[in-house]
Amino acid sequence: MLQRINPFIHVIRCTVLIQLEVKNFKGFTHKVIEFSAQCNLLVGDNGTGKTAVLDALAVGIGTLLLCFDDIVSRTIKSLIS
Repeated sequence: MLQRINPFIHVIRCTVLIQLEVKNFKGFTHKVIEFSAQCNLLVGDNGTGKTAVLDALAVGIGTLLLCFDDIVSRTIKSLIS
């Protein structure tokens, strides 16, 4: 939600991700990840699942957005051309 404080300042209110639970996704059989409301970093050696966590977030958010009627879905091909 966009809230206008004055003509020059806008505040965006958004939902904060608290927890991600993945089951049978990429290298994870079952994993629960807790997030901070302030700032989060994914740090680890190669092959430990950092990108898998981001992919799980993308799949989850993409699935959530399908519930809204006014969200228009786009494919990568439509963005390129």
